Amino acid sequence: MSRYPEMIGALLDQLDAVRAGLSAEPRRHLDALLAELAGSADEPGGPPPEAVDEVEEIALQIADLLDVSLPPGHPFLTHLPSGASRFSPGTSGDRSTAGDWGAVLGRVSGVEVTRAVEDRLFEVPAESVEVDELWLIRLERGDGRVRVPAFQFEGPRQVWPVVREVNRILGADEDPWGVADWWLGRNAWIDAVPADLLGGSRDGELVAAALAVGGDD
Repeated sequence: MSRYPEMIGALLDQLDAVRAGLSAEPRRHLDALLAELAGSADEPGGPPPEAVDEVEEIALQIADLLDVSLPPGHPFLTHLPSGASRFSPGTSGDRSTAGDWGAVLGRVSGVEVTRAVEDRLFEVPAESVEVDELWLIRLERGDGRVRVPAFQFEGPRQVWPVVREVNRILGADEDPWGVADWWLGRNAWIDAVPADLLGGSRDGELVAAALAVGGDD
Protein backbone atom coordinates (compact mmCIF):
# COMPACT_ATOMS: atom_id res chain seq x y z
CA MET A 1 0.00 0.00 0.00
CA SER A 2 1.13 3.53 -0.74
CA ARG A 3 2.04 5.75 2.20
CA TYR A 4 -0.02 8.60 0.76
CA PRO A 5 -3.30 7.75 2.54
CA GLU A 6 -1.33 7.56 5.80
CA MET A 7 0.30 10.93 5.03
CA ILE A 8 -3.04 12.63 4.33
CA GLY A 9 -4.47 11.20 7.55
CA ALA A 10 -1.52 12.60 9.52
CA LEU A 11 -1.94 15.93 7.72
CA LEU A 12 -5.57 16.17 8.78
CA ASP A 13 -4.54 15.38 12.37
CA GLN A 14 -1.97 18.21 12.34
CA LEU A 15 -3.54 20.59 9.85
CA ASP A 16 -3.42 23.73 12.01
CA ALA A 17 0.25 23.17 12.89
CA VAL A 18 1.17 22.45 9.28
CA ARG A 19 -0.65 25.50 7.96
CA ALA A 20 1.07 27.64 10.62
CA GLY A 21 4.42 26.60 9.19
CA LEU A 22 3.57 27.80 5.68
CA SER A 23 3.70 31.26 4.20
CA ALA A 24 0.54 32.60 2.57
CA GLU A 25 0.86 31.27 -0.99
CA PRO A 26 1.79 27.67 -0.07
CA ARG A 27 -1.00 27.78 2.54
CA ARG A 28 -3.54 28.74 -0.10
CA HIS A 29 -2.12 26.10 -2.47
CA LEU A 30 -2.48 23.44 0.22
CA ASP A 31 -6.10 24.42 0.87
CA ALA A 32 -6.81 24.24 -2.86
CA LEU A 33 -5.27 20.76 -3.13
CA LEU A 34 -7.26 19.55 -0.12
CA ALA A 35 -10.42 20.92 -1.70
CA GLU A 36 -9.53 19.09 -4.91
CA LEU A 37 -8.91 15.91 -2.92
CA ALA A 38 -12.30 16.35 -1.26
CA GLY A 39 -13.91 16.11 -4.67
CA SER A 40 -12.90 12.45 -4.68
CA ALA A 41 -14.75 11.76 -1.44
CA ASP A 42 -18.21 11.47 -2.98
CA GLU A 43 -18.17 7.69 -2.99
CA PRO A 44 -18.61 6.12 0.50
CA GLY A 45 -16.03 3.42 -0.20
CA GLY A 46 -13.48 5.82 -1.59
CA PRO A 47 -12.75 6.88 -5.17
CA PRO A 48 -13.71 4.53 -8.01
CA PRO A 49 -10.77 2.36 -9.08
CA GLU A 50 -10.21 4.40 -12.23
CA ALA A 51 -9.78 7.56 -10.10
CA VAL A 52 -7.12 6.20 -7.74
CA ASP A 53 -4.27 7.45 -9.93
CA GLU A 54 -5.76 10.94 -9.87
CA VAL A 55 -6.09 10.88 -6.08
CA GLU A 56 -2.49 9.68 -5.74
CA GLU A 57 -1.33 12.48 -8.04
CA ILE A 58 -3.01 15.09 -5.81
CA ALA A 59 -1.42 13.50 -2.75
CA LEU A 60 1.97 13.60 -4.49
CA GLN A 61 1.50 17.31 -5.19
CA ILE A 62 0.73 17.86 -1.50
CA ALA A 63 3.84 15.92 -0.50
CA ASP A 64 6.02 17.91 -2.90
CA LEU A 65 4.50 21.23 -1.75
CA LEU A 66 5.10 20.51 1.93
CA ASP A 67 8.56 19.11 1.26
CA VAL A 68 9.78 22.46 -0.11
CA SER A 69 7.52 24.84 1.83
CA LEU A 70 7.76 23.73 5.45
CA PRO A 71 10.78 24.99 7.41
CA PRO A 72 13.57 22.43 7.97
CA GLY A 73 12.93 20.33 11.04
CA HIS A 74 9.15 20.75 10.97
CA PRO A 75 7.70 17.61 12.64
CA PHE A 76 5.35 16.83 9.76
CA LEU A 77 8.24 16.29 7.35
CA THR A 78 8.71 12.83 8.88
CA HIS A 79 5.34 11.82 7.39
CA LEU A 80 6.33 12.56 3.79
CA PRO A 81 6.87 9.45 1.64
CA SER A 82 10.32 9.08 0.14
CA GLY A 83 12.17 6.76 -2.16
CA ALA A 84 10.03 4.06 -3.72
CA SER A 85 6.84 5.61 -2.36
CA ARG A 86 7.25 8.67 -4.59
CA PHE A 87 6.08 6.92 -7.73
CA SER A 88 4.37 8.49 -10.70
CA PRO A 89 0.71 7.54 -11.17
CA GLY A 90 0.25 4.86 -13.77
CA THR A 91 3.40 2.95 -12.82
CA SER A 92 3.66 -0.23 -10.81
CA GLY A 93 5.11 -0.20 -7.32
CA ASP A 94 3.95 1.04 -3.95
CA ARG A 95 0.33 1.57 -5.03
CA SER A 96 -2.83 2.13 -3.03
CA THR A 97 -6.40 1.04 -3.77
CA ALA A 98 -9.78 2.72 -3.51
CA GLY A 99 -10.28 0.90 -0.21
CA ASP A 100 -7.06 2.33 1.21
CA TRP A 101 -8.36 5.83 0.52
CA GLY A 102 -11.95 5.33 1.69
CA ALA A 103 -11.61 6.24 5.38
CA VAL A 104 -9.11 9.05 4.74
CA LEU A 105 -11.16 10.79 2.06
CA GLY A 106 -14.19 10.54 4.29
CA ARG A 107 -12.45 13.02 6.60
CA VAL A 108 -11.53 15.49 3.90
CA SER A 109 -13.86 18.34 3.04
CA GLY A 110 -12.66 21.37 1.15
CA VAL A 111 -15.75 23.24 2.36
CA GLU A 112 -14.90 22.47 5.97
CA VAL A 113 -11.28 23.54 5.49
CA THR A 114 -12.31 26.83 3.95
CA ARG A 115 -15.09 27.42 6.47
CA ALA A 116 -12.80 26.70 9.44
CA VAL A 117 -10.27 29.24 8.20
CA GLU A 118 -12.94 31.87 7.57
CA ASP A 119 -14.55 31.28 10.96
CA ARG A 120 -11.21 31.78 12.70
CA LEU A 121 -10.43 34.97 10.81
CA PHE A 122 -13.92 36.39 11.24
CA GLU A 123 -13.66 36.18 15.03
CA VAL A 124 -10.52 38.34 15.40
CA PRO A 125 -10.99 41.82 16.95
CA ALA A 126 -12.47 44.17 14.37
CA GLU A 127 -13.28 47.84 13.88
CA SER A 128 -16.76 49.07 13.09
CA VAL A 129 -15.52 52.28 11.41
CA GLU A 130 -15.63 52.80 7.67
CA VAL A 131 -12.30 53.90 6.23
CA ASP A 132 -11.96 54.90 2.61
CA GLU A 133 -8.88 52.77 1.95
CA LEU A 134 -8.36 50.74 -1.22
CA TRP A 135 -5.83 48.43 0.42
CA LEU A 136 -7.76 47.69 3.60
CA ILE A 137 -8.82 44.13 4.43
CA ARG A 138 -12.60 43.81 4.68
CA LEU A 139 -13.93 40.32 5.39
CA GLU A 140 -17.44 39.73 4.07
CA ARG A 141 -19.48 36.60 4.76
CA GLY A 142 -22.22 35.19 2.57
CA ASP A 143 -24.87 36.59 4.91
CA GLY A 144 -23.65 40.15 4.28
CA ARG A 145 -21.76 40.62 7.55
CA VAL A 146 -18.53 42.61 7.14
CA ARG A 147 -15.63 42.91 9.57
CA VAL A 148 -12.51 45.06 9.29
CA PRO A 149 -9.69 43.41 11.31
CA ALA A 150 -8.46 45.86 13.96
CA PHE A 151 -4.78 44.95 13.68
CA GLN A 152 -4.60 47.14 10.56
CA PHE A 153 -5.09 50.36 12.55
CA GLU A 154 -2.37 52.36 14.26
CA GLY A 155 -4.97 54.65 15.81
CA PRO A 156 -8.59 55.68 15.25
CA ARG A 157 -9.21 55.54 11.47
CA GLN A 158 -5.42 55.53 10.89
CA VAL A 159 -3.99 52.56 8.99
CA TRP A 160 -0.42 51.41 9.61
CA PRO A 161 1.61 52.46 6.54
CA VAL A 162 3.27 49.02 6.35
CA VAL A 163 -0.17 47.37 6.42
CA ARG A 164 -1.20 49.44 3.44
CA GLU A 165 1.99 48.47 1.58
CA VAL A 166 1.81 44.76 2.39
CA ASN A 167 -1.90 44.59 1.56
CA ARG A 168 -1.12 46.17 -1.81
CA ILE A 169 1.67 43.67 -2.53
CA LEU A 170 -0.47 40.68 -1.57
CA GLY A 171 -3.60 41.95 -3.35
CA ALA A 172 -6.03 42.43 -0.45
CA ASP A 173 -8.58 43.90 -2.83
CA GLU A 174 -8.88 40.55 -4.66
CA ASP A 175 -8.10 38.10 -1.85
CA PRO A 176 -8.94 39.68 1.54
CA TRP A 177 -9.32 36.29 3.27
CA GLY A 178 -5.95 35.05 2.06
CA VAL A 179 -4.18 38.28 3.05
CA ALA A 180 -5.84 38.28 6.48
CA ASP A 181 -4.61 34.71 6.91
CA TRP A 182 -1.09 35.87 5.99
CA TRP A 183 -1.16 38.57 8.67
CA LEU A 184 -2.67 36.40 11.40
CA GLY A 185 -0.92 33.07 10.81
CA ARG A 186 2.63 32.24 11.81
CA ASN A 187 5.03 33.04 8.98
CA ALA A 188 7.99 30.76 8.36
CA TRP A 189 10.00 33.54 6.66
CA ILE A 190 10.07 35.79 9.72
CA ASP A 191 9.36 33.15 12.38
CA ALA A 192 6.52 35.21 13.85
CA VAL A 193 2.89 36.19 13.32
CA PRO A 194 3.18 39.27 11.06
CA ALA A 195 0.42 41.24 12.84
CA ASP A 196 2.34 40.87 16.12
CA LEU A 197 5.25 42.83 14.67
CA LEU A 198 3.27 45.98 13.85
CA GLY A 199 4.53 49.03 15.72
CA GLY A 200 8.01 47.55 16.10
CA SER A 201 11.14 47.93 14.03
CA ARG A 202 10.61 45.09 11.55
CA ASP A 203 8.53 46.79 8.86
CA GLY A 204 11.22 46.02 6.29
CA GLU A 205 11.03 42.32 7.09
CA LEU A 206 7.25 42.37 6.73
CA VAL A 207 7.51 43.94 3.28
CA ALA A 208 10.29 41.50 2.24
CA ALA A 209 8.20 38.53 3.40
CA ALA A 210 5.22 39.82 1.44
CA LEU A 211 7.33 40.33 -1.68
CA ALA A 212 8.65 36.77 -1.37
CA VAL A 213 5.06 35.54 -1.60
CA GLY A 214 3.25 38.08 -3.72
CA GLY A 215 5.99 39.59 -5.84
CA ASP A 216 5.79 43.17 -7.02
CA ASP A 217 6.24 44.58 -10.49
